[in-house]
This record gives sequence, C-alpha cells and structure tokens, in this order.
Amino acid sequence: MENTLPGIRTRAAAELLGVSPSTLRSWERRLGYPRPRRTPGNHRQYDLTEVETLRLVVAIEAAYDVRVDDDGTTVRLRRR
Repeated sequence: MENTLPGIRTRAAAELLGVSPSTLRSWERRLGYPRPRRTPGNHRQYDLTEVETLRLVVAIEAAYDVRVDDDGTTVRLRRR
C-alpha cells in the first residue's frame, strides 16, 4: 500500500530531531539514511517512520554521551 500521508519537509524534520537541516542532509548523503521521497520540485519529504527512527537513534546516541555519578552529578562523556 502506498503511503498517502504527506511527508515532513527537511526543516521541520530537523527541528523535531534537534539537529540542523544540513546535518539531516549529511546523514542521507554519507549514511544512506534516511531516504526521503522527492517532490516534483526536488524537495525532500521524510516519512514519519523515518523521523521517529532517527529520533530514537539520536536519543540513544545522547544517552551514550552522559553518565550520572553516584552523587547524582551528570557528567558529559564526549563533547559535541
């Protein structure tokens, strides 16, 4: 069944993910994911499932960057 829902434009998808539009485009170019549809004007349109998958990946990545010490202090393990 073909997806009949409208896609999410690059800027809106990037805002939902907390990244810049150029980061989102870079992931597509370098990693091959996400794979947005294109409008007749060649604009990217992301499926909601792609955005949700990326949101999960971003959250997992962020979790690897933070540790909470025994005293409750949050420590950033890596700089962004």
